Amino acid sequence: MINYKASYPIIIATFIITPVGAYISTHLSEIIIVNLYVVFLLIAILLMLSQHKFMSLLGKHFPIPSKPIFLSTSAGLFIGFISGLLGVAGGVFVLPILLLLGIKSKMAIATATYVVMWASIIGAASHISLGHFEYQIMLLGALAVLIGGYSGAYFVEKFVKPNYIKYLFSSFLLIVAVKTYYPYL
Repeated sequence: MINYKASYPIIIATFIITPVGAYISTHLSEIIIVNLYVVFLLIAILLMLSQHKFMSLLGKHFPIPSKPIFLSTSAGLFIGFISGLLGVAGGVFVLPILLLLGIKSKMAIATATYVVMWASIIGAASHISLGHFEYQIMLLGALAVLIGGYSGAYFVEKFVKPNYIKYLFSSFLLIVAVKTYYPYL
């Protein structure tokens, strides 16, 4: 189900540039990182809520290059930099790129998940190598992701209509953005 051919240029570019983003993050103030993170979340919300409009506009104004490897490598460089800088895996950007490349939705989702897994591993390794990583938080976070992932998937499958998922997740991201930024007001 994973399109490895489309994922490799993204993962390789991510592997190359993520340490650069992580290094730069050590030289930025906390408020700059917070501002960038909140902007990232707001862009993610907009992309999620207007994905079809975004894809249509993107396709009209920026035709798919004759060499899709250019698009996927460029996306990997951007995603890797953001991953290292902010500690996010960039899945919200990977999926639209894969769809733009003409990959079918289910395969694009599986491929985006695969890319996000590698971006997360590379980002975590970059931050561990720079010495700013708390293992207790990582272990608690991993446990929360396992419990939340399984229970969330069950909840969504049983109780949430598919077209409401993007609204539910966008609302969650908005709450995270507000909660993240609130102490700095």
